[in-house]
Amino acid sequence: MSGRTGPPDSGMPRQGRLKGAFTLAGTAGGVSRRSLVRSAGASAAVVAGGGLVEACSSSVKSARRGSTSAGPPGLVIGPSGDATGVADTAAINAVVGAGGAALLKKGTYYITHLLPDSYGAILGTGPNTILQAVSGTTGYAIALRTPASTQQVMLADFTLKPNTGTLGGIQIDNTGYGTGSDPQHTLENIYVLNAGGDGFRFGANSRSMRVTNCRQYNAGGAGFWLEVGCTDNAFTGCISGPSAGHAWNVAGWSNFFASCKGFYAGWNGSAFDTSHNAWEITGDYNTFTSCSAQNGALHGFDLNGCSNVALAGCCADVNNSGGGSGVGINIHGALNCTIVGCTGDNRGGTGQLYGLQVAGTQTNTTVFANTVTGSKAAFNHVSGAGYSLVGPFNADFSGIPDGVKFGNVDVKLAGAGLRVREGMNCKQGTAVLVAGTVTVADTAVTASSRIFLTGQADGGTPGFLRVSARTAGRSFTITSSSDTDTSTVAYEIFEPG
Repeated sequence: MSGRTGPPDSGMPRQGRLKGAFTLAGTAGGVSRRSLVRSAGASAAVVAGGGLVEACSSSVKSARRGSTSAGPPGLVIGPSGDATGVADTAAINAVVGAGGAALLKKGTYYITHLLPDSYGAILGTGPNTILQAVSGTTGYAIALRTPASTQQVMLADFTLKPNTGTLGGIQIDNTGYGTGSDPQHTLENIYVLNAGGDGFRFGANSRSMRVTNCRQYNAGGAGFWLEVGCTDNAFTGCISGPSAGHAWNVAGWSNFFASCKGFYAGWNGSAFDTSHNAWEITGDYNTFTSCSAQNGALHGFDLNGCSNVALAGCCADVNNSGGGSGVGINIHGALNCTIVGCTGDNRGGTGQLYGLQVAGTQTNTTVFANTVTGSKAAFNHVSGAGYSLVGPFNADFSGIPDGVKFGNVDVKLAGAGLRVREGMNCKQGTAVLVAGTVTVADTAVTASSRIFLTGQADGGTPGFLRVSARTAGRSFTITSSSDTDTSTVAYEIFEPG
């Protein structure tokens, strides 16, 4: 790499945010690369044999730091060609580790660990700026230099290839804790390809981030993982492609997701497993709008023990790709959750078994106006109650403690009518008379219950039937006028309105 200097090439980004941020230092003929760096600021170091091409002085004052002195320099860096990762890693870290902005030209940069500190920025020109991790690198290719205090890092416009061993892509962890303000990192237009571990991982105290148009493909772990304590962040237009783990593992709280997608979760490169979901949601107070779940190994969206989660206008289709018992949207033990206006199907295939499935006890969870379907049915009740469901295929108001209050009920569909569950302690059932009488144990009976009786199958000498006794909350007795009556009798219990 020669010491020649000159104006930036046509590969430089044209984002408006960079205007004025990088002013070329003196470029008179014969000026050495070291002189350029010296003119940019003493804190910008040149590593011998490194990839530094052009030096710029930052016109951005460090008012963000509460100072009026000149901020750390911004440097335009080109790839060195050093496949060991030493030169490019050192050149970039010399800038971003001091809180400066490394503006990377197009080309391939060989790296180990890039460690930006507060206000540091790694800015590429787009997908043709490639950060290639070298063999033997572990952990994450990009992480924060001082996680407990790092603020306002910006990563944008590059491709990251951490395809070595179990190396993950980008980790933002325990950031900004105790700094007195949210760290507010920004990630834009980043493509993580073939991560050995997680594509993106956001740890505790990752707060007020903006993650936009980021995507991963072929992660050896999760695509995007939000740990417990990852809060108040906005994800827009982000996509997780094939991943061995969940496409999105959302354990954090109070985050917002818009137009994001997870697909091919649980795919190891040759086959699906039967346990990973496009969206695994265990964190509370998260909102998902116009998000998509497709070809998850198990479920599309799995609301698992979470609370105050909202899914609005989302799509779940062709899930259960592992061939197990997956559904479009699985609701398990959800508290105060809302699923509204969601859609999706199998596209003519045999994927997700049901559109919506309820398992376990829910509390104040509302499922409204969804058209998600499956190969077996739109809805499946595994267990539990405590939810309200209204859709074009069914209605279930078991989650309303005092029942639903209607005016007139007009059944217009031929063959439709009232269906009431039968069994122990239900409001409808059958009993068999013995010598003209039978006591039915049923905790659903009250002192004011209206109990209707009718014979279903004659036995012995049938007589007329009556309710001869009742104990509220325990049982009632049916007696025939014939003491040799052994008929089967149906009963229906209504309560006054």
